[in-house]
Amino acid sequence: MSQSGRSFSQQHWKPLVVVVGTLLFLLIVSLTSTSHSLPIYISSPPPSIPPRTGPELHLLIPLSTLPPPSLVKPTFTPPYCKTILTSLIQGYEPIILDLGTPHIYHDGLNAKIDVMADFVETLDEQRLERIRFAEEEGEDVELAEEDVLLMIDGWDVLLTGSPEEVLEKYRRKPNQVLLGADKTCWPLQHEIPCLERPSSPHPEEWYADGEPPRYFQDSETHLTWSGAPSAPNSGVILGPVSLLSSVYQHFTTSPNASFSRGANQIVNDQELFVVLYYTDHVPASDSSHTNFSTEIDFDSSISANLVVAYHDWDFPSPTSNSPPRWINKHTKEDPPLVHFNGKPGKILLEETWKGLWWVREKEVRRRFEARARSKEGLGVWVGGSRKGEGEWRDWKGLGCDGVWDADQKPPPRLSCSAESYYSTCGVGDIASVPYLSSFLLVLGISLVGVLMVRFVIPVSARWRGFFKKWMPEKSAYSRVTDIEL
Repeated sequence: MSQSGRSFSQQHWKPLVVVVGTLLFLLIVSLTSTSHSLPIYISSPPPSIPPRTGPELHLLIPLSTLPPPSLVKPTFTPPYCKTILTSLIQGYEPIILDLGTPHIYHDGLNAKIDVMADFVETLDEQRLERIRFAEEEGEDVELAEEDVLLMIDGWDVLLTGSPEEVLEKYRRKPNQVLLGADKTCWPLQHEIPCLERPSSPHPEEWYADGEPPRYFQDSETHLTWSGAPSAPNSGVILGPVSLLSSVYQHFTTSPNASFSRGANQIVNDQELFVVLYYTDHVPASDSSHTNFSTEIDFDSSISANLVVAYHDWDFPSPTSNSPPRWINKHTKEDPPLVHFNGKPGKILLEETWKGLWWVREKEVRRRFEARARSKEGLGVWVGGSRKGEGEWRDWKGLGCDGVWDADQKPPPRLSCSAESYYSTCGVGDIASVPYLSSFLLVLGISLVGVLMVRFVIPVSARWRGFFKKWMPEKSAYSRVTDIEL
C-alpha cells in the first residue's frame, strides 16, 4: 500500500469506527427501549377544544405498541386499522391507550388492566376537579356531570353508529357498567361464575325454536349455538367514569377479583368481568357479593358479539349504499358497535370487510382522505387523555392507508395465535414489530462503509498516483490562474 493510502486509512479508520459503533448502539437502544419516540407523522393537535356543554363520551382503545410508520410496509395493514377507520368515519375522537411494548397475547391482557386502571382514575380526578370548580364559581354543576367511557377491543370491533347514538341508547340504562352479551362464557366456562350466572330474560325459543341447546355450523366462521346470549364480554364496555374507576380499583387491589386458579394461570380483564358480573348478582347475604352495577346488554341494543351467533344476525347487504348495520333477528335491534370476537370472528371480519360500504364506495375514501389532508386533519391521541397528556398522531402516521384495499391481510407473524378455539385475538396480539430487517439493513450499510474505507479508497489513492505520472504538468500560467480564481 502506498504511503498516501496508509496515511488516509490511519487518519480515518478510528473516527469511522466511532461513528459506526455509535449508530449500532443507538439502534440497539431503540430496539430494546420500552418507551416511545415521537412518531414520524406528528402534526399539531386539533384547534382549541370547545367548552363543555354536558357529558361527553370518551372512546378508549387499548393497544400494544403502534409500529412506527417507517416500519409499516405498503403490503401490510396493521390489524387495528379497521376499528380506527370506522370510529373516525362515525365522528369519534379515539384515544389509544398504548400498553408500552409489543406483547404476546396474555401479557398484553395483564398490561391492559393496569393501563386502564391508571387512565380511568385520572379521568375521575378530572371529574371531581370540574365539580369543585363549578361549585366555587357558582356555575351549573350539571355541566360537570360525569362523562361516559366506551372501551373497546382494538382489533375486531367496527363502529357503525355515532357517539350520539351510543349515548342516547346508554341513557336508557344509566348508572351501570354495561357489557356485551355473549353466548360463550370464556374463560371460565366450566367454573361457578359461568355455570351459575343469571339467565337471559329472553325466551330460549327465540334462539332455538324450542329445541334444546345445541350447535350447528356451515363453516368455522358460521358456527352458531342455540340459546340466548347471557354471558358478559369485555370487548365492549360502557359506563360512567366514577363507577369504572371503582371497578378497576377493585381489579387491581382486591384478592377476590379473580377466580381461584393455579399460580401459572394468567388473569385477564375478560375473566375479571365474568367474576364481577357473577358476584354482583349473588344474594347480598353471600360473602362474595359486590355492588358495582354490572349488567349485560341482553337486547344487543348497543353491541353485538358474533362468535357462535352467526345465524342470529342479518348481515348488511353487499350492495347497500349506506353505512352497514347488523340487525338482530330476534330483538330487532341494530347496535352501533359490532364485535367480531373469537378466532372465527377474525376470519369473518376479513370476509365481511370486502363487501362493506366503506370499502366499496370510492366516494367515502375520497372524502375521508380529503378531510385527513385538511387543516383540521384526522387522527388519534396516543398515550393519554384528549385534554391531558398524550401525542397526536394523524391518519398517515398510523400506517393505515392500505385498509381501503380489501385484499390486504396481516402477515402470518402478526396473525392471531390463539391457543384454543375460544381464545380471542384482541389487544396484545402483536408479537413484535419487524425490526430485524431494519437492523440488518443498517448493519449492511455500515459494513459497506468500512470496506470502502479499508480497501476502495486506498486503492483509488494508488490509481491517482499512477495516472499522475501520465498527466502533463500544468504550465506556470495556468497554476497562477487557478490560484487567482
